[in-house]
Amino acid sequence: MLMVAFYMTWLSLFAAPLAGSILVARWRGSDGPALRRGLGWALAYLGLVAFCRATGLQWSWRDANTAFGIGILYAYWIVAAAAWAIPTAWLRIPVGVLAFAPLGPSLLLGTVGVLGLGFVLGDEIDPPAEVRRLSPMLTCEVSTWGYAFSDDGYDVRIYQSPIWLPIVRRLSRTVRINETNPEPGHEHATCESVAAGR
Repeated sequence: MLMVAFYMTWLSLFAAPLAGSILVARWRGSDGPALRRGLGWALAYLGLVAFCRATGLQWSWRDANTAFGIGILYAYWIVAAAAWAIPTAWLRIPVGVLAFAPLGPSLLLGTVGVLGLGFVLGDEIDPPAEVRRLSPMLTCEVSTWGYAFSDDGYDVRIYQSPIWLPIVRRLSRTVRINETNPEPGHEHATCESVAAGR
């Protein structure tokens, strides 16, 4: 899955700006409501992402979270391309330039920064080393990190999942253990200790 996620993300770094621009140009050419509707859906998606980020909600499957994250690129570039549809030039130009400012880092990450992209995705998308169900509503995941040229360690995450909706979960607690340079009192963590709040 790591390689699939890498290639999907890498391709999306190039495809999302292009797709957003093409969609907005097509919507502008057809009729006004199509652009407003497409922009509304993209903004709603970004709002949902912000809500999920603020509350810790996510899908129970890592693959769905990866696809959800890649969708952020496409929604953002639809909103950015729509900035060029603002009718007044004095507002359209600065908003458009600011909206397209992430294009440079995106292309840099997709070309010469592709190795860094692999390291970042390796830390984020690599399957957990351990997954345990602590109760019908609590799950513990232990994930290692350190793909990038940095310290090594692991994260212990506790997720709450409602019994009536098991496809979503909420991150309730995370403890990060740095094994290279451990902090005093934080040399080790287990699922049970993190779930108990220790």
